[in-house]
Amino acid sequence: MIQPEGPTTRDCSCFFLYLSAAASLAVIAAARWFGPAYFYVTEREWQTALTTLWTTLEGRGLFDAPTPLMGPPWHIPIEFPLFQWLAAQVDVPVLSLGDTGRLLSLIFFLTGVAVFRKLALDLDLDRRVANTSTALVVTSPLFLAYAFSYTIENLAILLGLISLWALVRWLRQPNLTLLILATLAGCAGALAKATTWAIFAAVMIVLAFWVVTAARRHGRSAWDTTVGTSLAILIPLACGLAWVHWSDAVKVAQPLASDLTSASLSQWNYGTFEQKIALSQWGAFILRSTALVLGPLGLLAVGPAVVSAFRSHRQRPPFPVLLASAIGLVAGPLIFTNLFFQHDYYALTPGLFAVLLFSSVFFSRRSRPWLLSLLILSNLVTAAAFLAD
Repeated sequence: MIQPEGPTTRDCSCFFLYLSAAASLAVIAAARWFGPAYFYVTEREWQTALTTLWTTLEGRGLFDAPTPLMGPPWHIPIEFPLFQWLAAQVDVPVLSLGDTGRLLSLIFFLTGVAVFRKLALDLDLDRRVANTSTALVVTSPLFLAYAFSYTIENLAILLGLISLWALVRWLRQPNLTLLILATLAGCAGALAKATTWAIFAAVMIVLAFWVVTAARRHGRSAWDTTVGTSLAILIPLACGLAWVHWSDAVKVAQPLASDLTSASLSQWNYGTFEQKIALSQWGAFILRSTALVLGPLGLLAVGPAVVSAFRSHRQRPPFPVLLASAIGLVAGPLIFTNLFFQHDYYALTPGLFAVLLFSSVFFSRRSRPWLLSLLILSNLVTAAAFLAD
């Protein structure tokens, strides 16, 4: 499935990547300087900021704090407070608590972008596709709306990307260090946000299954791959379930939180079977998410991209990458249906795989600098409008 990188020709995609990164940072800086105090999801930012505030005031450690949301005695654990604890530890005298958290979120976003590019290269996508994919992510209206937000999203995505990248590298060149990294990042990701980690876990399963199948076709043992991938997924899953069990016990003891346990919210979070197969809901989700991730021009280009992919196998990514990306697109909505259909920020992780597929079709054979320029400009204008609203 995954072969060492081959030689690549020079093109203009690297220039567009650096230009996109600089322009995106300029948009974020302008939005912070001239825009509102809170951006796209005010309630989510307030929740995370309040948790950080109470963690700071009470001076609690990472493992002895029940994620204080409203201060004592109303301890309501929502997610494992990894981001909030990190934000509480960073002390920058010239920055407020809010700006410190946003700066930390931006660092996680930019680091995640770098890991995303490395992942694209290790998935056998050529350098042009890796650069254009990264440029589209770094200028995406949805990603820019959350790049500087006081939320856990960028940390959760970064941890998922590190876990997936490490596992891909391990599948190529088995190494205990890589397997441990994939497992530890997965544990942290499952604790930080299980709904984000679950998508990366689904992609890991598909890629590992492809490697196992290929090994058996060639008469090689696949036992190591099966055991290693299982450990990299099951151990984080156990960590996530342990946190859910502990937080439910805390919620049950609180008068205001007994209705917020995982059992109470399961029907809404997972949705019904009818919702999972409702074409109207899927259509609305796809249209909204595509416009937010790829911008209005990208939305218009999706149709031609699909047609081109079906007409020419040269404009498709390697089949295991195509299959894994398709799973990355649909796994979240299929499992956590209402969460993904109702909240725009849940489209961030599937958006990464949508961008990979989009770039593989349009930019795998040609640079198309005119198209990339228009897409980036459309994204930046849309993102600026979001952040200024």
